[in-house]
Amino acid sequence: MIVMKRLLAIAAVLSFATPANAAAPELSEVKLPFLWSEAGLGTVAVDVGGGAWIGGAQGKYCIKWADFCAVSSPGNPVLRHREGTFWKEYPLNGWNGQPLNGQGQIAKVVSSGAETWVMGTDRAGYPGTYVARFDGKAFQPVTLPVKDISSLYTSPAGTFITYYEGLDSRLAKRTGTTWTEIKLPDLFSPYDVQGLAGNDLWSVGGGSGGASYVQHFDGKTWTSTKLNAGLGDEFVSAIAPVTSKNVWALSNLRLLHWTGSAWTGVNAPAGTDGLSDLAVDASGTPWVTLRKSGSATGLPYRYVLGAWEPVKLPAGVSVGDLAAAPGGGVWGVGAKGNAPTVVN
Repeated sequence: MIVMKRLLAIAAVLSFATPANAAAPELSEVKLPFLWSEAGLGTVAVDVGGGAWIGGAQGKYCIKWADFCAVSSPGNPVLRHREGTFWKEYPLNGWNGQPLNGQGQIAKVVSSGAETWVMGTDRAGYPGTYVARFDGKAFQPVTLPVKDISSLYTSPAGTFITYYEGLDSRLAKRTGTTWTEIKLPDLFSPYDVQGLAGNDLWSVGGGSGGASYVQHFDGKTWTSTKLNAGLGDEFVSAIAPVTSKNVWALSNLRLLHWTGSAWTGVNAPAGTDGLSDLAVDASGTPWVTLRKSGSATGLPYRYVLGAWEPVKLPAGVSVGDLAAAPGGGVWGVGAKGNAPTVVN
């Protein structure tokens, strides 16, 4: 889940580099509010005020019959906002609240500038049947152009949704109180959409032949760059533009960097099984989570001055989703054993 968490830090970016002698990075646990049993957190975003939003579900259950869940529930939604040293819950207006009605959890929370949005779904992924915007007091549901969507994104370029019509991918931007479709390149399916402005929009995804592509939209035309030959084991899933000539992207195997003229790639740290999430902090430094052979998943690293640097976590903690704060710092959600956790 890959949250406009990546761009929130960008406004504060760019004029300084991470010192070579800086202390090794460390993330510490943040005390959670009370949650029901069988809770999980899978998405995090940080708003312009520096407050972290966390989302997931609680109260999940499965009553087994042989090897199957004869009766099950994906749980009820969890959405909390960090305000000072406390967590606050805001109403999710229009949420039916019944997991069997197809709205069991918060699958994604995204934030950029004054915009914070959530997507709700009935399982750990898709489809998204509920989309709502925060008005400062509550989340207000918005009408979708289709029954359910694939994903939700917000950035300085605006708020976007992706969805399918038949076998074709669609991209739409929020304009006023409606959605306006932006035609995608043929056979392209976006996995992430982020931008600096309406005429500086970036997307990564899959295209013809299984190849991975980066697409750039100047407000009128898409420009396509193929990143691999396709039909392989690499796919690109996340992108984070800092400036038009400084863009980071992530595949399951490499961290990719655009310098304004070409893409270069850095392999995942040695001994790891692949990269997952991407966030760029207020210094312009990319952070990733990855899987490491023979150990728990969700180990954060950052890429500093041409080298990978591990990020220290409390014992037993793994992190699955990262978000950069505008004023500095990174938040993450994940697990400690079977319990949810938040780190900062």
